[in-house]
Amino acid sequence: MLTLRFTKTVLITLAVLTSLSAVAGPPVYSLLSNARSNIQLPHYSVDQKKVVLGQVRIILEEIYVHMEVKLKDFGPDANPVPALNIIEKQIDTITDLDFHKQLSDIFIRLRDLHSLYYLPRPFSCYETFLPFNLKEVRAADGKLVIAVSEVGDDEQMLKLLPKPFNVKVGDIITSYDGLSITDAINAKMPRSLGANPGASRRNSIKALKYFQHNLEFLPEKDSIKLEFLNGQGVKYKTELPWIALTNWSCIAEEHTPVQNNLITNNPFSLKQKSLKLKPKTKRIQKPSKTRGETTQGHTNEPSLYWQINKSIYGNFGYIQLTSFTPDVFTTGEVVTTIKNLLRNELKNTDGLMFDLRGNPGGQLPLAERLIQLISPREIVPSTFYLKNSPANLFYMNNVDSLDPFTIALNEADRLGLPYTEQLPIDSFEHINDLGQVYFKPVTVFVDSACYSACETFASLVQDFKVGTIFGEDLSTGGGGANVYSLNEMLGGFEDKDTGPFKRLYHGQNISFAFRESFRGGINKDVHIEDAGVKADRLSPPSMSDLFNATNDQLLVLQKFLNEESPKYTSNIYLTNEERHDFIINSKAQFSASWNDTTSLDFKKDGKNLERRSIPSIGTNLSVRLPKSVATNKVGQGRLEILGAKAGVRVWRKILNYRVIPASKIIGLNQNININLKDDRDLALYTHNTLKKNGWNISDDSLSLGDGSQYANLTYAEASLFITMPNANYELKFDASVKTEASFDTMKVIAVFNGTEVVLVDKLSGDIPMTSYKVDLTQFNGKAVEIRFVFESDEGKTDKGITIKNISVSPVKNL
Repeated sequence: MLTLRFTKTVLITLAVLTSLSAVAGPPVYSLLSNARSNIQLPHYSVDQKKVVLGQVRIILEEIYVHMEVKLKDFGPDANPVPALNIIEKQIDTITDLDFHKQLSDIFIRLRDLHSLYYLPRPFSCYETFLPFNLKEVRAADGKLVIAVSEVGDDEQMLKLLPKPFNVKVGDIITSYDGLSITDAINAKMPRSLGANPGASRRNSIKALKYFQHNLEFLPEKDSIKLEFLNGQGVKYKTELPWIALTNWSCIAEEHTPVQNNLITNNPFSLKQKSLKLKPKTKRIQKPSKTRGETTQGHTNEPSLYWQINKSIYGNFGYIQLTSFTPDVFTTGEVVTTIKNLLRNELKNTDGLMFDLRGNPGGQLPLAERLIQLISPREIVPSTFYLKNSPANLFYMNNVDSLDPFTIALNEADRLGLPYTEQLPIDSFEHINDLGQVYFKPVTVFVDSACYSACETFASLVQDFKVGTIFGEDLSTGGGGANVYSLNEMLGGFEDKDTGPFKRLYHGQNISFAFRESFRGGINKDVHIEDAGVKADRLSPPSMSDLFNATNDQLLVLQKFLNEESPKYTSNIYLTNEERHDFIINSKAQFSASWNDTTSLDFKKDGKNLERRSIPSIGTNLSVRLPKSVATNKVGQGRLEILGAKAGVRVWRKILNYRVIPASKIIGLNQNININLKDDRDLALYTHNTLKKNGWNISDDSLSLGDGSQYANLTYAEASLFITMPNANYELKFDASVKTEASFDTMKVIAVFNGTEVVLVDKLSGDIPMTSYKVDLTQFNGKAVEIRFVFESDEGKTDKGITIKNISVSPVKNL
């Protein structure tokens, strides 16, 4: 199956002052004046230029999905065809520099950060910057100014600067290379890639001090003359050199052969290095009128941070996501971490702030699946369409003929339609599988650098009335697409004929908007592209926010949450939030506590089962399951429980459950052979996974799915419940393994009194049928659950795992 996703967009956001410490070679930082002679474009023959031009034509004329929107919003200047025709006429004589500049200009005029022309190595292995970041803020006199927001402190870099280096946070830049700051910003706008005024201005301010040379060309001069006004009102002048940053790994890759249709510096198949300043000041906790006392926590995922702000307005949860493409966690692990934070550490806060400022996007399933945790209503996934063209038809039919978009594309072609029907990338079931865990008001804080999947998150919150969007700018960046790249497409063909698609030279790549996204809910079928998501309320930065970790901005959100919080009086908490176990033939009921709720609706598989009136407040009360939910045989299920107050929906909960066999009591010296003809002895369970994709019992074996190929994102359990005698026993089983090594794994655990003990840890790869023995002595005389757990990630799949001959028997003494 195609991996359908939003990919982390490479923005021209800069924060570039960190060394690439793991890279061998000469110093990473140098003066541009010294490095300029090394930053060269490779020579392309006429034939090579024709190949590159041909790929650009295919992408822009046949695949790029936004052309109609761009022509409507930006006029004929966005039309690439005339410029492509000019290049084609000059192909025999055009220089390498002009060739790449003219192609780059075509993409820049699209104003689309999803659609970029990446320059070749070694040119693309460099960046140049000034040693500070800039931000537009409101000064004490009410005027908007451009001020220094951060200053780099890397010792290697500082050695390259003139002494004394006096630039400080809060200094206002008034002149830039002889231009007023207003004129300097306006001069950057034509190449800013901003799709709307807010994004164009923000990107232009950033471009005053940063060039990313996989996209942009060198500054004309080696240094820049600047004038500042410092915090004491004193004007000063300085001339700073442009500093070059060299990525030696990238340069080494120029001499690395291409293998298996993959290029190692493909920005869409591998994570980009994030070149940033030291950790943002908002994570340096200082008491203030906004925070007061702060409870905080980093997670093991660098893109995720949380804290509790205790301010004059109350206690407020704060979750910062810097990207929807995790660096360490899977998307599922990020969802689980945030779910647990909302359920535990942030449970009793007066409101919640999601800070997505500067988030460039990432994985669509992560953005869509998080919303349910804060929503009393089901969320409908965003829809997309694909352009009908010969190139898309060739690609989709050769890479995955059964993909829903392939089927829709073939139907559009049969009917002569320009686009496919609108389809979701993620499923309704998947993004609504966990239910609500947080019940207070929610705000989402964005800016015009919030892009792609970040905008999907914001739009869903707005479209389904889940929370309130606060903005530094009037709208987000306006990137409404599922992004692909040429190299990513080529990798999808594996060993097949790539047809019209050709690999470029010297590590070059082209990214493009592949599928256009559409909003839902109250904004059904509205485009995100160019328009972005309009903020409901604004909280722009002031000068003080540069010094107090944006506290004054957050204070605006907290004041709003404080006003809204008294309206949010309904909630529910289950005694067991993860899963309930009902012993076969027992009375099916669960314990819960709730507030300000007058009725319950039970649903299963989308069907209404029962509506029930309840007392408005319940504390640790037993709630019986609907009569139609049977417990007379081993199995599993999921109930959707909807709470209402006076007929108005106020919360949505998911109850997962198992019907499990009674614990099998093992007599002294008794051998137990587990029945693998049916599920009487084993309780099968799939969490957030279709039942058919989990463990299945057939042919005297336990196997995954249909036994021929397991599914991505599978979590499956098969559990044996036994009570051990006071004697030494062991678990035996035979297993064959054929999975993606290290990523798709099976383990065997024992669960006793809520504690998990790993018995066999993470089998994966290619293991022929092997016999396993596990000592169970530590569980003598105890009731224990033996659980076979399989988990797969997103990506490659294989045949899976087959287990046979499960038994529990006495240890034989030799």
